[in-house]
Amino acid sequence: MPKKHRYARRSTLPRSLRGKDLDMIPKKAPAIKAEAVARPKAAPPGINPTEYSLQQKILGFTYQERFQRDFQRALSLFFGPQVLQTRKLEAEEAETIAFQLWFINDYVTYEGQRIMEIFSQEVGATLPPAEAQMLDDWLQGDCYRLIEVQEVHPGVGVTVQDLLNDEVLEVYDRSTSRGAQRWAVLLARPHRVEGKWHLIGSALLLPPDRKAGVLAFGQELWGRYQTAHPDADIVDFYRQHGLDLYHRLQEESHAPLPKVFTPEGHEVVFARARFAVTDAQAVADRLDAAVEFDCNGPDDDHPEALRFTWLQRGRSQVPEAPPQGTGIVLQSTEVSRRPGQPSYRSLGGVVLWENRLELECLSRERLAAGKALLSQILGQLITHRGDTFESVKQTIAKPEKRPRARPAQPDIPPEVVAEVLQREMEKHYATWPDVPLPALGGQTARQAVRTPAGRKQVEEILKQMEYRAEQSRRRGEPYYDVNRLRRELGL
Repeated sequence: MPKKHRYARRSTLPRSLRGKDLDMIPKKAPAIKAEAVARPKAAPPGINPTEYSLQQKILGFTYQERFQRDFQRALSLFFGPQVLQTRKLEAEEAETIAFQLWFINDYVTYEGQRIMEIFSQEVGATLPPAEAQMLDDWLQGDCYRLIEVQEVHPGVGVTVQDLLNDEVLEVYDRSTSRGAQRWAVLLARPHRVEGKWHLIGSALLLPPDRKAGVLAFGQELWGRYQTAHPDADIVDFYRQHGLDLYHRLQEESHAPLPKVFTPEGHEVVFARARFAVTDAQAVADRLDAAVEFDCNGPDDDHPEALRFTWLQRGRSQVPEAPPQGTGIVLQSTEVSRRPGQPSYRSLGGVVLWENRLELECLSRERLAAGKALLSQILGQLITHRGDTFESVKQTIAKPEKRPRARPAQPDIPPEVVAEVLQREMEKHYATWPDVPLPALGGQTARQAVRTPAGRKQVEEILKQMEYRAEQSRRRGEPYYDVNRLRRELGL
């Protein structure tokens, strides 16, 4: 599930603000005083000496009495007014580094300029040539940017594209290449050092399925800014609205989970119906004889019970409807009784004990259809005792249970499991381009790519699929090469 991620490059910025009591001046004084920053004399190993020396000079210039009032106001803007009310800064290290970079580079002081601009005017002429050139590079382009990872070059860096003006940057950052994933969305600070781009400080990261809302927000801000400032460039925009984007990505990472829908278009709910059973053997015989149910043998969690898979076959009828709202549509699980035979969508499962039966489904609609089917097949052999429903959010919030000890049983070799899963994946994606998708308004991917807008929609879906496939690959699980679908669709 989507959640907040942070990626941080090794930084030379001080950590002294983290968890710091801000009430550091006499009680009569009305202001909060920023702590003086202690700076080591030599650059730490692996840090560019010129970059380190310049950063320390900028920090020394920033944390002086002159900018105390700005420091307080900036804290309130970045972290919220409560930080001044409580006089205590409780934040993660990544957040304090992000604040300091924003305060120095983007925040406009009471003097009407950014601290970096004031530093350049007052100290720039005294800098060695290499530091002066680096300072000029930072003045030109050190700001937050909303970017998407296009390619990962292991051990070297990443290729990223600005989502608002399509500019492509080659970022040379080994740590980024180890942690980043293709199609991840970042709010990061590209930072030029000796002609090469790096990412400095921390970045907010979102998976591609969270891209749409953030991109729409950024595009609206950028459009309004261009109207109001026709001569300004993208860097001017980011300096003025970088904090707005930062807060928007934080909101997005804390936003409620997106809705999840079944392939029939119904919201996913973990639904269960309970039945009393008068003759378990008769029930097992009827379910085994019905084409709608496939016996799987002993249930994994309850070895004393039998498990049956309910298939979309024969008399199985679940109503279909377009999803209500935006969200994720689950891929259907296809089950085949024997290799080479037709496969059918799995609609749920039935667990049968000596004196009771439970039907498990992923929507209220499936449960209603399953109960009607069981009543038709089993008649008076079962008596309905009640239903329970649990949302995705409720399920995730439940404490994790320790796995129960299970009776010893023959282990299936991992390579066999992987082969079966891979084969099922191949079957699923072989037909995927020609399956109508709710996200495409009922069109298939092959139909949608015939128009520019449709091609863009399909590409975004494929990005999300590739992102999840890469996560599976990194975990050592079976995965599908989404580029095969791109070739199939002419992308």
